[in-house]
Amino acid sequence: MRSSPYPNLLKTHTYCLLCGSQNPMGFRLNFSADAQGGVSASFSGQWLLQGYNGVLHGGVVSSLLDAAMTHCLFYRGIEAVTAELLVRYLRPVPLDTQLELSARLLSEHPPLYRLRAELKQGRQTMAYMLGRSSCDEIRTKRRPLKGLLKGMHSMRQTTESLKRQGRFSSWR
Repeated sequence: MRSSPYPNLLKTHTYCLLCGSQNPMGFRLNFSADAQGGVSASFSGQWLLQGYNGVLHGGVVSSLLDAAMTHCLFYRGIEAVTAELLVRYLRPVPLDTQLELSARLLSEHPPLYRLRAELKQGRQTMAYMLGRSSCDEIRTKRRPLKGLLKGMHSMRQTTESLKRQGRFSSWR
């Protein structure tokens, strides 16, 4: 039996703000696959992520949905970048409440993939995203991304300093 490509693809995202295991300020989302080929993860936003008082910032909502779509492709062994997305904000997303992220593949025409992601509070859909991802961009842009990681050491030092001062808590 063939092993899952998912763990290897996660290695390309170790410093991702949403799912990276090595990002000291990251959300560390943990996605799991479902029987229908989709993925899901839980999340609860803290006050540092608000836009309006008590409401999760729309850019954070968009990023969460984008991450869910990425992991839906990862579970299929596909590494791609977002080419296009459309977000529908249906309701304000409250902070400090359990939220469920999910994503599923709608269609595939390699190297293009269409996906849908949802953010729910209980049974109520708070926002959804329709997106297209492409594999073509990965091969040409991988090398420059490695240079971005050089600043992670100083970022880690800043995070540790904030923790010592009591001004930082993890997103979990």
